[in-house]
Amino acid sequence: MECILSLCEQSEDKSSFEVIVVNDGGNNDISKSLDLFGNRLTLRYFYQQNKGPAAARNLGIQKAKGNIILFLDDDSLPTTSWLNEVKRAWDNFPDLDGIGGYTLSEVTDSIYCRVNSDFFNWYLARYQEMNSILSLLHAMPDIRKPF
Repeated sequence: MECILSLCEQSEDKSSFEVIVVNDGGNNDISKSLDLFGNRLTLRYFYQQNKGPAAARNLGIQKAKGNIILFLDDDSLPTTSWLNEVKRAWDNFPDLDGIGGYTLSEVTDSIYCRVNSDFFNWYLARYQEMNSILSLLHAMPDIRKPF
């Protein structure tokens, strides 16, 4: 729930974004807890039975109504300016297909979390030093496919 709380604290106008929660087979039914945020966020909840993170993200994409898709995991805690910063990046670089940012992970018992966070932060720092913009995914316009 901390992730949802951090989205409630975003400096971006709450009517300008929606939050989609996909429960990928988790034991606890969080839908009733999410109802507590209904007056603070546009929030929708979906459940699927253990299909994995990629399928959960794909379901979120299918259900999304906006033009920009951002992903968070339940243990993510974005800063209050996170959405503003992402929007500013899209406004400044509209031709990019993907934008990423620095991550901090407090999970120390997972080699995946440590390596993913460390590598991604190193990669961003390298491009920043070269005064370059990072495009995580910059597909050719003629091969893009609408959802």
